[in-house]
Amino acid sequence: MTKPARHIPLDKAATENSIVDAWWEENTLVVVSPTTDGFRKLRVPVAKLPALRKLPKVERERFEIDEEGAFLHWPAGDIHLGWEQFVYALDPAASLKARQQMQAFNKAYGSAIRKLRREKGLRQSDVPGLTARQVGRIESGQRATTLSALQKLAAAHGMSVNEYMDELAQRLTTDK
Repeated sequence: MTKPARHIPLDKAATENSIVDAWWEENTLVVVSPTTDGFRKLRVPVAKLPALRKLPKVERERFEIDEEGAFLHWPAGDIHLGWEQFVYALDPAASLKARQQMQAFNKAYGSAIRKLRREKGLRQSDVPGLTARQVGRIESGQRATTLSALQKLAAAHGMSVNEYMDELAQRLTTDK
């Protein structure tokens, strides 16, 4: 049985990789994105989406498209999936490339965090709310930096999150 589509007006999501329409066809999620030549459709079996497999079928069918078309949201599981995640689910090579890029970013970002911490004379153990081991993993790129971790790091440096991120951005651009 085909479920009703949820869509957003094209003037709200006119960029490539935005989602303008989506619906279920049996156990396959169909997602539509605009292109310069028309539209692209991805057909993603639920078996390729582990987060959605865990939801009961009735909850999988209850999703919303972000007003800007950036992602689909399943409130029952607080799951957000964007166009790229659907592509990665279908294309293992694209998924591997994305993971490699994320690892490279995490290493560069972690290096900037380490550099700033050392410049300010702080030890890894000087960050309240994070263990020295957690800070070390962030700085080595083994762990992605979460908003919570950024807030704790910023506070340890006596900065707002925005100020802290500006400082990190300066170090990221000077390392290139």
